[in-house]
Amino acid sequence: MPTSSEDVDISGLDVGPLDECKMVLVVRTDLNMSTGKIAAQCSHATLACYKTLLSSNPAFLRQWERTGQTKIALKCYSEEELLTLQAQAQSLNLCARSIQDAGRTQIAAGSRTVLGIAGKCIWICYFLYMQSLSFHTRVGQIGEQDYWNTATALNLS
Repeated sequence: MPTSSEDVDISGLDVGPLDECKMVLVVRTDLNMSTGKIAAQCSHATLACYKTLLSSNPAFLRQWERTGQTKIALKCYSEEELLTLQAQAQSLNLCARSIQDAGRTQIAAGSRTVLGIAGKCIWICYFLYMQSLSFHTRVGQIGEQDYWNTATALNLS
């Protein structure tokens, strides 16, 4: 089941005919989900973002569909990290929806499993670059290569 702060306004995700749009799916690795479980949870996150965009910003959704419905899978290591990423994405007015598992199979009910984030490519790149800086600053590693890895993943280089 999707969860989010519904008061975040994503109607301002303006797009033009040349804007490329992407979706990022952030998967928690600490839950040790099977490949099939990850696929199902990523599908839930994609659908949650899709439904949100359909009702609040159909122009953005159409552009995402026109530009190939690109999705990028990334990982995070805890629920705390996932919630931090969600709050930061929402602060940039990106569509950000996390999924809570129903608890019928491998994962405890209510566990947040995947975060879906949708936005214009340039904003997604900015968001990921800032996360890369934040992560590497915490562990004492930072380098210009982080930006280029992010840009390459987003087809910006």
